Amino acid sequence: MRLLIVDDHEVVRQGLIAFLGRHGQFDVVAEAGTCAEAISQARKFVPDLVLMDVRLPDATGVEACRLVRDEFPRCRLSSSRARRPRWTFLEP
Repeated sequence: MRLLIVDDHEVVRQGLIAFLGRHGQFDVVAEAGTCAEAISQARKFVPDLVLMDVRLPDATGVEACRLVRDEFPRCRLSSSRARRPRWTFLEP
């Protein structure tokens, strides 16, 4: 499964990449720190799943998810927030 990881904190992105890299079923193809970068990376790499922080510097993760979903309706999205990590999956 091809993943795009979106979080404005690089340490969080790197931690997720390291964790998910231990599992052979995931292939982190791109990462982003803003909504604009997330859209750009999604266009370039067309991931199967986007792991998205709900708080980004240029938009909310919810807005970013909507933008990705509009262009890539088959892409699955998941969002979380740092204070109380709980992943919410949005099915296509």
